[in-house]
Amino acid sequence: MKRKTITKAITREGVTLHSGNSSSITFRPSYFRRGILFYNTQRDPYKLHPIPLSPFIVSNTSFSTAIGNDYRIYTIEHILAALQAMEISDIIIEVEGDEVPVFDGSSYCFIEMLREAQIEELDEEITPYIIKYPIWVYSEDKYIIGMPSSQFSITYSIDFSSKSDLLPYQVAYFNITSDIFIREISRARTFGFLEDYENMKQNNLARGGSLDNALIYTRESILNDEIRYSNEALRHKILDLVGDLYLLGKPVVGHIIAHKAGHSLDVQFAKKFFWHEKAN
Repeated sequence: MKRKTITKAITREGVTLHSGNSSSITFRPSYFRRGILFYNTQRDPYKLHPIPLSPFIVSNTSFSTAIGNDYRIYTIEHILAALQAMEISDIIIEVEGDEVPVFDGSSYCFIEMLREAQIEELDEEITPYIIKYPIWVYSEDKYIIGMPSSQFSITYSIDFSSKSDLLPYQVAYFNITSDIFIREISRARTFGFLEDYENMKQNNLARGGSLDNALIYTRESILNDEIRYSNEALRHKILDLVGDLYLLGKPVVGHIIAHKAGHSLDVQFAKKFFWHEKAN
């Protein structure tokens, strides 16, 4: 597989999910084989402090994934899922503020941006991270297992029956190719529960959340008029996992089995996967 970047810069503006502030994001080409670099241009206007992509500089996993410390950027997982789907290995990402705009709550808006910026293949090959023997992380009844396979695939199960009758135990399997991700997963929106909403706002979370960018569940119903997939919440969890695994900055080859995981466990797995790869 060849390294890839984009051919031209592109900018979009929107509201952020958790702070509720306006923000913008700019994608720029990168031809220096430096991988994926983020800049918080509000705190670092001269772009002197790039934030490289790595699970080891993740600074927060509470309801989203954030990287960096003094120049931290929140909610990067939807961007990373889009980059993985479009096989982008080299790009500069500038965020005007501390959080990425949520747009419609999925990763498809970022895929559209990348398509408009036009993808360019570079000369150098990129070597994927390959799962060579079983690895796993767990916390109570939550777990992620990685198994050897000839392709990147995910089996994911959720169970939110304690919060909504509409989200009992569900399981899905996908072979994660670009086409399948874009068609079957990329449009799945983030989701939450009405019973948690006021408490989250008091903790400066979900202040920009609305029915325009999130699925909101009650005990017996969903507040949104339409859903995009019959199991949209489950597919969004797969989207998040794909994005969090791309903290490694390279494609993954292996079968990932996840149950009730989240950003914290995703990042733990990415770290363990990194050392697994280095040891083999």
